[in-house]
Amino acid sequence: AAGTIVVGDATAYNGILGFRDGLHGYVANSPEDFVNEIVTALQGGSSVDLVQQNAREIISKNFRWGQCAETVLSKISLKN
Repeated sequence: AAGTIVVGDATAYNGILGFRDGLHGYVANSPEDFVNEIVTALQGGSSVDLVQQNAREIISKNFRWGQCAETVLSKISLKN
């Protein structure tokens, strides 16, 4: 949500509902892919700006504090 482009392997995005490669971040599964995606991110441009905006939106949607608290509380059974 800080506006930084994220490049990671496919497992880096587990748990982010609706994540799409190239729309919310960049998936790289080999050293060559990492280099290519990092170069793309560093070059900037309107497509990178759009990825930053989309990433911020999907993280805000999926990881609000209230939503996270509800998820945790729904998994915990408080017994005396």
